[in-house]
Amino acid sequence: GASWLTVQGWSTDDGPNAPDYEVLVYSPVEVAAGAPLAMLTSNPVPTDRAQIEQIVFEFIGSGLGNWAEECGFVFAFPVAGGVEGGQLAFRVGLDEAFLGDAIDAVAGRFPIDRNSVHLFGRSGGGGQAIRLANAHSDKVASIMSLAGPQPFQTWPSWGRPVGGLFVHD
Repeated sequence: GASWLTVQGWSTDDGPNAPDYEVLVYSPVEVAAGAPLAMLTSNPVPTDRAQIEQIVFEFIGSGLGNWAEECGFVFAFPVAGGVEGGQLAFRVGLDEAFLGDAIDAVAGRFPIDRNSVHLFGRSGGGGQAIRLANAHSDKVASIMSLAGPQPFQTWPSWGRPVGGLFVHD
């Protein structure tokens, strides 16, 4: 099932219904030790938990839930940033550190393999996945960016190899 996980030490205090640096986690009923973690980055997202849950449940209902069950993945949707234009958005240069703490928070509650953390993002979320992998190459095994912008003039030199799939339409 799905549940919200608070990441300690982070807060925007944007109101009682707005996620406050949290992660919506979907886990199969039975998760084996060493489960891979798939994190979907989206930027921006609505400020309302119910709307975010609807987005995630649409992914789960479109086959992602079956995939997680069959392959034993834990799926996470980190929600960070400040409210901009009525939506939550990751803030470049400010929120990258949150993802490392979010990975640690999920690993503290679910038996994930810390060497098998994969980031997926589309459009702005794809660019964010690249930025987050750069900030946390020690924790991220791969990234998939669908139509995401390349946020660096040249590719950075990461601490360890990070696999990547980049698709543009």
